[in-house]
Amino acid sequence: MSVINKVRLAPGNRASGTATGNVNGRPYSCAVGSTIDVNEADANALQVQGFVSLGTVGATANRPAYPPTNNSDPRYAAMGPGIEYLDSTLGKCIIWNGAMWIDAATGALV
Repeated sequence: MSVINKVRLAPGNRASGTATGNVNGRPYSCAVGSTIDVNEADANALQVQGFVSLGTVGATANRPAYPPTNNSDPRYAAMGPGIEYLDSTLGKCIIWNGAMWIDAATGALV
């Protein structure tokens, strides 16, 4: 079983107002300057509608594990350096350096 994280989206290429989209009858809207977190399948469809992906987002406990565990997302089973994750528990972007997660701003281990 894999942990489901979400994708953080922002309105794309707008100076003001609210971007809207619809995926399989589910309406989404987001004001310029704000973000929304949606499931990956909807995020892919919303990107086609003009939203911009800011990356995978989730709690520290849900970040991809290495070495992989039974709860790992299979896409991260052989993850290499540079994978970004928006850690909602820490409130920051972290990066996998090939061996551990580091703070994108400071380089400190997280």
